[in-house]
Amino acid sequence: MSEISNEEYEIIDADSWELKRDMIDKFQELSGRQLTESSPETLIFETVAYLFGLREEKYNDEMKQNYLRFARNERLDLKGEFYGNRGKRLVEQPAVATFRFYITDIQVTDIIIPKGSRIQYNELYFSTDEQYKIGKGDLYVDGIATCNTSGTVGNDIPVGQINTMVDIFPHYDKVENITASNNGAEIEQDDNYRARIREIPESFTTAGSKGAYEFWAKSASTNIVDVVAYSPSATNVDIYVLTDSLTLTNELKKRIEEMLNTDNIRPLTDNVTIKQAIKTSYTIDFDYYIDKSNETLVNVIKNNVEKAVKDFKNWQQNKMGRDINPDELIKLLKLAGVKRVVLRNPAFKVLDFNEIAENTSVTSNYLGVENI
Repeated sequence: MSEISNEEYEIIDADSWELKRDMIDKFQELSGRQLTESSPETLIFETVAYLFGLREEKYNDEMKQNYLRFARNERLDLKGEFYGNRGKRLVEQPAVATFRFYITDIQVTDIIIPKGSRIQYNELYFSTDEQYKIGKGDLYVDGIATCNTSGTVGNDIPVGQINTMVDIFPHYDKVENITASNNGAEIEQDDNYRARIREIPESFTTAGSKGAYEFWAKSASTNIVDVVAYSPSATNVDIYVLTDSLTLTNELKKRIEEMLNTDNIRPLTDNVTIKQAIKTSYTIDFDYYIDKSNETLVNVIKNNVEKAVKDFKNWQQNKMGRDINPDELIKLLKLAGVKRVVLRNPAFKVLDFNEIAENTSVTSNYLGVENI
């Protein structure tokens, strides 16, 4: 069976011009009259055909959404609903950070910091995930707190900036975040959700399959871009995780570990280790020329070139094991309106299954126009 592209597949051929022609032909057959483009009946048929065409386009779209490939928004949610809880779209997730809670001096009894104790940063509040205890003889304890507001709004607050304790505990001295806040995420986008739905059948096995581990790891956060499960030896499983920031935080690592180590996911004998994708750096350095006939569009093409470079960087870093391929960059630059490219970097490089290409610098030089 031939591959069907998203663009060419139509259930209903919504062609308003064809509808108009059919109505005119039928009218002329029944009435015996010939119509011209200026005839009142032709204008009526054109209007009706246009409205029918709009309706058929809507029907076509609605019917196509019965298929996973074309479903979106609520229709895509209904596709996932078939699989129960594991098929639900990932919702917004709040940011988290690790905090250090201090007391003024060493105590002879334990100091309890209750679960839900709040720390303030401007308009945001973080609440402790668990009850934490500063043991006798200690001056501090570390613990995780979660932002009370979901989404990315709580991300990237620098170390030491979340430092106002709202719910004071005995002998309190100070509090501060010792990691930048991270892992806040927006609701899962359609493309990522659709890809995860396709992987759901793998999740039903508890035999520790590659697909099952990868599905459940991706379900931990919408910040996760790619996951590769690999077994270096019997009973040992390494889970390599790629995030949109290219950095796997300790907080997200802990969340993935908790998800994968539940009894209905991890086989009893598997030893699961969560690892960050291995970064391989590369640079971009090129000169480019445009066609003289496009000289008046030079500023538009320059903007297109910037976007092409950004698209290339994103393409390189959204999947582990993707080779560093300069041909892809040249293709994008040509589509941006560039006539000729003199590319010095990057050079082609094969990456291992757990490696990701990280760009460290971009140098692009516009050197003028050339004749055909």
